Amino acid sequence: MCSEFLQRAFREQVAVKKKWMQQRENIALLATGLCATVWIVLYTWQHQFTFADDAFIFFRYADNIALGTGPVFNQGERVEGFTSPLWLGLLTVARILNVNVLHSATIMGMLLAIGAVLLLLFFPISKTGPILRCLGVVALCTQDWFLFWITSGMETMLFTFLLLAAVSTFLKEKHRHTPHIPSGILSSLAFLSRPEGLLLFPMLLLSTGRKKGFILSWLPLPIGYFIFRLLYYDALIPNTATAKIVFDANHLAMGSQYILDFFNHVPLALLAFFPAVFFLWPQCQIFDELRPVIQRVLISVILFLGYFIAIGGDFFEYHRFFVPLFPWIILLSTWGLQLLFLQISSSRRNAIVKWVAICLFTVATALSIRDLPLHSQHGVSWIIASGKLGVALQDQYPADTLIAAPHIGALGYYSRLPLLDMLGLTNTHIARKSIDQVMLQHYRKHDVGHERYDIDYALRQKPQIFIPIHGFSSRLATDISEVPTNFAMEYALIDRLKKQQKYQVGNIPVDPYFSWIVLIRAPERNSI
Repeated sequence: MCSEFLQRAFREQVAVKKKWMQQRENIALLATGLCATVWIVLYTWQHQFTFADDAFIFFRYADNIALGTGPVFNQGERVEGFTSPLWLGLLTVARILNVNVLHSATIMGMLLAIGAVLLLLFFPISKTGPILRCLGVVALCTQDWFLFWITSGMETMLFTFLLLAAVSTFLKEKHRHTPHIPSGILSSLAFLSRPEGLLLFPMLLLSTGRKKGFILSWLPLPIGYFIFRLLYYDALIPNTATAKIVFDANHLAMGSQYILDFFNHVPLALLAFFPAVFFLWPQCQIFDELRPVIQRVLISVILFLGYFIAIGGDFFEYHRFFVPLFPWIILLSTWGLQLLFLQISSSRRNAIVKWVAICLFTVATALSIRDLPLHSQHGVSWIIASGKLGVALQDQYPADTLIAAPHIGALGYYSRLPLLDMLGLTNTHIARKSIDQVMLQHYRKHDVGHERYDIDYALRQKPQIFIPIHGFSSRLATDISEVPTNFAMEYALIDRLKKQQKYQVGNIPVDPYFSWIVLIRAPERNSI
């Protein structure tokens, strides 16, 4: 009798202690989530309007749809010059509701970042305990290169959120033995937010025995948009993919360097491959429910890395392509450390190994924190000047004036004038132009995605003004040799115009101290 009483008292004491520890863990997770949310809100407030120039391409498309012109950049030209139909759709809805498209992009970026952080914190399969999970969120929120994309106006945070949401929902469905319909829809939305979202589909498909339901829930949205693209744009793939993607040895080298630069800058990411060691260890103990998850996530990360190498990396600074992968990298890192803890811990060494693992993750995180000189694409002052140049052109030129430029974002959004995209994102002819193989070997990192151009075609369109990308200057130019060049296309253009002498140098004021150096057709020079 006494023995039964003692056993019952012991079980009750264990249950109370377990409940108390669970409550303490939940409080720690909730407090971390709250702090991360406040941090992201404050960051967004401090860095609002640091948009990338390419974000204004989305903004112009959204405005045109809301105004009844249709999903076009230039009126009457049906070209799919954007990479994210879903992001454009969200911006368009906000614009139709009379919400400023710049404000809506900032707010949605902030909310999606908060959602991604919370999904990481409360990921459904996490054997790492509250300390490593909280440290994972801290690691995410202390990386300047990650935070930058919240206010960039681009689709990056949308893709980040949807990748995590799709995998998280899929694992919950698998645990509850429910159909994979929500996860199928979320993964199809991820594909519509970024083309490489397609890589998520085979990973989830191979992880379920209920393939039919998953496929049927995934297919409708991509097929529907594909039919729309075919009927409206008369194209099988986005024009941006045609313009940007090049497969050759030079791009493979640049893509490999892009990945090496990331791992050099973010040492924490190296821990993501730590779990792979345990699959090669015959005596390794791995949680049964975690083993297939680690395998699939590792394979997915490797697939994404292969895609980055194949397309030559990215033109943008701050590791844009790695932002959606970073939550996965953190999950793999914490899982790897927990597996290490499981293999070598014992009752005596338990606490020591645990704190060694935590310290290792903390040190890797600290080494990855850099005080970056964050600025938007080409710089905040450049974006502002580009917008002011657009306003000046709208004020000084008729509505049908054709402008040619390699940067069409803020310039196009604020000028509302027809733009000839010299790099082909919104021009089907240039996007399909073959690349100069002689010049290809001389391309540098900032030429990635900007290799296609056609100077003869551009001159045949007779634009009133050519605008170099780095013409923003405090000095006035008087000769064409003083026009700054950045892309290979600009070198070829200036060389041709020097010989033809049909364009002359002009300077358009954008504020009291700075002007933008432009090239104006000779008869138009006196209008500036």
